Amino acid sequence: VESVLGRGIADLFKSEAEQKKFSEHVEVLVRGERESTELELAITAADGRKLDYHWNLKRFAVGRGKRQFLINVIGHDVSELRSAMRSIVDFERDLDIGRSAQALILP
Repeated sequence: VESVLGRGIADLFKSEAEQKKFSEHVEVLVRGERESTELELAITAADGRKLDYHWNLKRFAVGRGKRQFLINVIGHDVSELRSAMRSIVDFERDLDIGRSAQALILP
């Protein structure tokens, strides 16, 4: 949390491609094409680390018309979850390799 608190959204994304991808999701909400959207996009923490984030963006009407609105942005750090998922995939791959090797060795 400390790595993102007090920082503007634009400061979280270092590359233009990351900024563009996030902006595209915001623009969909601004144009009123959707009420909410989500995406996974890594950020660069204040200390330079890359963190995997899942972003939820939602458009809320303010006042009586649809012309006034705000966009709520919530990011969830899913770095540990993604790391665990990669470990499981690696384990399954290693297990498959072990089974294949065992099939070659044993008749």
